[in-house]
Amino acid sequence: MTRRPVAAAAVAVVVLASGVGGWLIWMGRSPFARAAATAPEAGSDPAQTSQAQTASTTAPGATGGARLQWTLAGHTASPVSLAVSRDGTRALSGGGHGDGAVRVWDIVRGQPVTRFTGHGDKSDVLIVAFTPDGTAAISAAGPEDDSLRVWDLASGAERTQLSGDIGLLFRAISDDARLALAQEMTAEGRSKGFSLWRIDEGRRIVGVDAPDHAAALAIAPDGQTILSGGGDGTLTLWKASGEKIRSFVAHGPGTTVRAVAFARGGRLLITSADGAGASGTAPSRAVMLWDPETGVAFRTIRNATHFALADDGRTLAVAGDATSIRVLDVITARELARLDGHEGGVTALAFAPGGTRLVSAGADRTVRVWALAAREPAPHDRSQ
Repeated sequence: MTRRPVAAAAVAVVVLASGVGGWLIWMGRSPFARAAATAPEAGSDPAQTSQAQTASTTAPGATGGARLQWTLAGHTASPVSLAVSRDGTRALSGGGHGDGAVRVWDIVRGQPVTRFTGHGDKSDVLIVAFTPDGTAAISAAGPEDDSLRVWDLASGAERTQLSGDIGLLFRAISDDARLALAQEMTAEGRSKGFSLWRIDEGRRIVGVDAPDHAAALAIAPDGQTILSGGGDGTLTLWKASGEKIRSFVAHGPGTTVRAVAFARGGRLLITSADGAGASGTAPSRAVMLWDPETGVAFRTIRNATHFALADDGRTLAVAGDATSIRVLDVITARELARLDGHEGGVTALAFAPGGTRLVSAGADRTVRVWALAAREPAPHDRSQ
């Protein structure tokens, strides 16, 4: 394991996202009454003063307007991961196999800023994130590269690198940038489980034997709970110490969990999976929202494989193999907007703080920036 000193503070949570064909199903009790909290103040939107680079469109039948602000080109292969800085001015995109570059974009002016190429061009950049102070970017790639790197945005220098272990795929970073989760693989490419790492110390602190529960990983905002999913369609919650809390049947037999995330203080789980499925038990491709206390799914979005949740806790973007991105109210299931523009499937999504800007990446090798209409606070938010 190779390590250099790190000076990172905390990292913005990034959630990958993708496609929906569009059936929403209520299943069980919604936890929104206790999970929802006052949304953070959005602040001013500097993009309102800039000229859109491309024609803007409003989705037919959408509630509220949506428009395309920028189409950003530069990746030589489909970007597969995205992040937006906490001040909402910059985005990171991680290239797929054949590219492997991490690109920094000014999403207010629609301009490239810089790029980092240390991962090489034979690996997907699995995750990207900004530190909350905006001074550094974090990226991880694999399986040919198997490294996590921290980049100084001002100088372009590499602050820290965790690498050297064959079969170590970093898949998630904690909010404070101190912890990382890595899936551990055998030499034959089979999953052995996952491990928890201290980024600043470059050491493995917990290892968990979970062969079929480590392809999708997330750390709760408080750093105390881990969510994992894998090839058998189930979800498992773990303590950060590696002790199992509970498992529950999620997407069902014949499906593989592709992405998992905590939201709203860890009181809401979001997952996606695909696969053949079992007739009558689960969609073959779906994004699902869960109550972690009961393990009951209260919302299923069929034909969706990726997702991003805004920081208001109720605005969800989904997209995927289709070219459309749908923006939904997860409480009422109402479609707020539909965004069309990518030529090919959508590969990643990320909201900017405040939920009025969405960044998407696609198989057409572009990154696109969308302006969304501001939403009225929910009734419980106005009363606080």
